[in-house]
Amino acid sequence: MTSRVYTDASSAILLYKAGLFGMTASHFQMVLTPGVFVEITRQGHDGAEYFSRFQNLSIEPPDPSIGTVGLENALSLDLGEKETLLLFLQQNKLQTAGLNRFILVDDGPAAKFCKARGLPFINALLVPKILRLSGHMSLSGCDEKMDLLSKIGRYSSTILKKARELTAQDLDYFID
Repeated sequence: MTSRVYTDASSAILLYKAGLFGMTASHFQMVLTPGVFVEITRQGHDGAEYFSRFQNLSIEPPDPSIGTVGLENALSLDLGEKETLLLFLQQNKLQTAGLNRFILVDDGPAAKFCKARGLPFINALLVPKILRLSGHMSLSGCDEKMDLLSKIGRYSSTILKKARELTAQDLDYFID
């Protein structure tokens, strides 16, 4: 069963710039909130035209009747990250057995939020590695894309080192 990946705008744009968004969307169900979709399709932004024509996206709003339960202390996050985390939290409560759900986020505060709450998340830098480990990308292709993402993304040396060291066992939950 295909994993549902709740992505923020930064991650979507990084994958687009690295030429990986289409491949990622063909192997995972990419879930974006309306706020994220508006952000990535804003005229003049990298990939805006591409994303506005992209067919394989699921645009889903968080349920306003549920409120923002679980997003306490997340006031510093942008609208897209807040919506993404809220939608994940709401839908994770309704999780169907056998269906993996995780967050794809390249925003530092949002990643810290996920880590503090034990939410399954990765950043765009790990997408090539996950595609390789699931048999959808060669080792050389993975290395090339990780190198490119390390140049265009804002990753600390600690994050870059950890991404290279993670094993298939470490990433098993994210491998489709």
